[in-house]
Amino acid sequence: MMESGQKEAMQSEFAIFSRRMFLLSEIVENKTEDISDPVMSDTESYIETAIKIHNMIERGFYRICGKALKTSVIPNYPANYNSASAA
Repeated sequence: MMESGQKEAMQSEFAIFSRRMFLLSEIVENKTEDISDPVMSDTESYIETAIKIHNMIERGFYRICGKALKTSVIPNYPANYNSASAA
């Protein structure tokens, strides 16, 4: 799962890929909705979260695939980009 704050942190850390990072809700529902991590919660919370993710993926499967194909193009790296330091 990823929440808005986690997405922003990853976009900051990996700026070259920032336009290729999305929340599931952004692709499926065209809105920003966090899916909370049920860590340290009861079993029911895990099940509810799993069902929510499953339903979103089922509803938006083709949009998810389309977005993956659209963003799978290798970006134009800056001249000073060093792939060894990015790993």
